Amino acid sequence: SNEIEEEVSYINLIALFQILSRQKRTVLLIWLFFFVLFTLVAFILPPRYTSTVEFIPPNFNSSSSIATELAGQLSALGGGGLLASAKGSGDLYAGILKSRSVASNLIKRFDLMHFYKVTKESQAEKILKANTTVTVDAKSTIVTLDVTDKNPARAQALQHTQTARGTHV
Repeated sequence: SNEIEEEVSYINLIALFQILSRQKRTVLLIWLFFFVLFTLVAFILPPRYTSTVEFIPPNFNSSSSIATELAGQLSALGGGGLLASAKGSGDLYAGILKSRSVASNLIKRFDLMHFYKVTKESQAEKILKANTTVTVDAKSTIVTLDVTDKNPARAQALQHTQTARGTHV
């Protein structure tokens, strides 16, 4: 029975190659069509640049005056609940970087409403949030910030400003 299965597979494979060789012009035209299509898409879509930074936030203990000052500033910004949910300084910094006040400052500083062609700050905030990723490594508490933009200089400036803003709240 194994010999019969091998023979059937062999015959099917030969039949497939025979069909393809008879239709090689059609196969070539289909391949050429998709090659041209994907090449056009690659040139039409604007390039996107991602700027990445990783940092280890300072470890605050509950008696630290810096931690107390940071907690007061977060409460003033409406982020008091952030402290309760933060497991460590990495989560705290990630929460600060994702905060609305940081986003609002970036939108105003870089005139992102004009660049994103929107009329409301909340729309620009959604676009900025979609282009920004903040992650915290659970084991090492390293915070990673990625900002993607069509302009490489703006991507780097947004990422740098967010990092500076987060570490100097």
